[in-house]
Amino acid sequence: MYLVSYGCSVGVSGPASFRIAWGVQGVPGFILLGALFFFPESPRWLASKERWDECLDTLAHLHAGGDRKSPVVVAELEEGRFLYSPLLPSLLSCRYHHQTSYRIARNRY
Repeated sequence: MYLVSYGCSVGVSGPASFRIAWGVQGVPGFILLGALFFFPESPRWLASKERWDECLDTLAHLHAGGDRKSPVVVAELEEGRFLYSPLLPSLLSCRYHHQTSYRIARNRY
């Protein structure tokens, strides 16, 4: 942004330099706005809405080229299931949080 503004202020005089700089900087923004509709949903957003099948498909596409049984995909999905579990708020507000989280970690591994 700085270099575009500097180049326009040196090469063009008057208010046109400001308008040209904004126009040049707006082009990538409009390209991104148009491409936004083709991006997949975030796996975390899908997990928060409990759309687990779509979450698994998106994770498999991003991390393993479509392989739903990849260890990376399975680990990410399990992390999402834990983070968006209905039990998590009660675990975090528990008086003995450290003991409870230790028990979860010990039983998990």
